[in-house]
Amino acid sequence: MSGVRVIVLVSGLTTDQIQMVNTRRLEDLIAGKKFAFERVDGALAENKEIRDTLFGVSGHRGKYPQCFIADGTGGYRFVGLWEEIESLVDCDALPKEVLDSNPNIPTFSRVFADVPLAE
Repeated sequence: MSGVRVIVLVSGLTTDQIQMVNTRRLEDLIAGKKFAFERVDGALAENKEIRDTLFGVSGHRGKYPQCFIADGTGGYRFVGLWEEIESLVDCDALPKEVLDSNPNIPTFSRVFADVPLAE
């Protein structure tokens, strides 16, 4: 898969219920927004290289789920763990006047503005 897209880094081996629920929430949110996204299971041996690259970008080793935006040229931007994504969604609900007068407030819509919808 190439092009600008969302990358969701997960672990298929986790037994942590909070990580499992947060992974489902993140994937449901991204799918519900109809964004092109790729799920990367960091527990799989064939994903070790990309997992380690993404850990290097985020600075969070072994914490799941992690959300990134792939720029389509091999680069990745770390968006956040589930808690940060949830906060971005909450910021989308701020009154329009507040958002208009504070363009630096990160919101889900602003952070994901350049991600195309899935085909």
